[in-house]
Amino acid sequence: MSERQTLAILFYLRRDKGKSDAEVPIYMRITVNGQRAEMAIHRIINPNHWNNESGIPRGSRNEYKQLGEYLVLMRSKVYQAQKSLIEDGKPVTSIAIRNIIQGKTEKQHKLLEVFDYHNRLMEEKTPIQYSTATLTRFKTTRKHLEEFITKHYKTDDMYLAQLNHEFVTNLEHYLKTVKECNHNTTVKYIKNLKKVINLARKNDWLIRDPFVNFSTATKPVKREFLSAEELKTLEEKEILLPRLSQVRDIFIFSCYTGLAYIDVLKLKRDNIVRGIDGEKWIFTSREKTLTKSNIPLLPKALEIIDKYKDVNYSPLSDHRLTNISYLS
Repeated sequence: MSERQTLAILFYLRRDKGKSDAEVPIYMRITVNGQRAEMAIHRIINPNHWNNESGIPRGSRNEYKQLGEYLVLMRSKVYQAQKSLIEDGKPVTSIAIRNIIQGKTEKQHKLLEVFDYHNRLMEEKTPIQYSTATLTRFKTTRKHLEEFITKHYKTDDMYLAQLNHEFVTNLEHYLKTVKECNHNTTVKYIKNLKKVINLARKNDWLIRDPFVNFSTATKPVKREFLSAEELKTLEEKEILLPRLSQVRDIFIFSCYTGLAYIDVLKLKRDNIVRGIDGEKWIFTSREKTLTKSNIPLLPKALEIIDKYKDVNYSPLSDHRLTNISYLS
């Protein structure tokens, strides 16, 4: 990823760390693209012999000259660390430079690695906390990301520190043009990426948020509704193929209960109870919102349940509509 890089070095005094007014420690601040990292250089000085404007000692005494030479050496180490990161193909950050100078080795995490880590955590919590559909969407997002990085940046993965606003906008463009996703679908994929980025930031694997100044708002969608006549036509339509007939019945059952498809699949016989009005109700919880729902069973919904009360086999083996028996 091409990005103009700025590097600044500043030496300054930390009076709050001094043992006395005459012994104040000197710190070095490394700034890369606006991101700062600070470190003590283990030298002290009397503030009267420090030039705040230039950030160097002043005076003719030999110790101040030696201190000035030491600051030049520390500055040289910063540039050497920058050069080392560039040669190794690693992102140049203020923290990475500081770690090299301090002799620390810190793993630099990559985006797809973190995405895999997130998806493993999600998979362990499915279906307890997340639905299978949600997990699938994150896996699809990961797949799109891998293809995007390979095609756009000619590499198999990217360091988190390389991500910026340009990366996110390029991804948005890729999803809309190459993958031909509509706006709202694109936003959902990008929000999935943002969730993974937030996980990385909470773990202190990433300092800069690439989503700053990036909008992830969806656009309102005009939803079409079936009229009573259209619904009746669908109910009375003769469908000879059992599998399609069953799909139609599930859809009609959803229309009369207000349940989403995934919530219909979860229904069991125990979910049908008699309410205080003596009529049959569905007592369940929504898959997406985890909120409880008490739904009266209208005659048409009861008719569909009754239709399948004696069916032991269903072509759609992954749903449980045929497991519900009509409670007479």
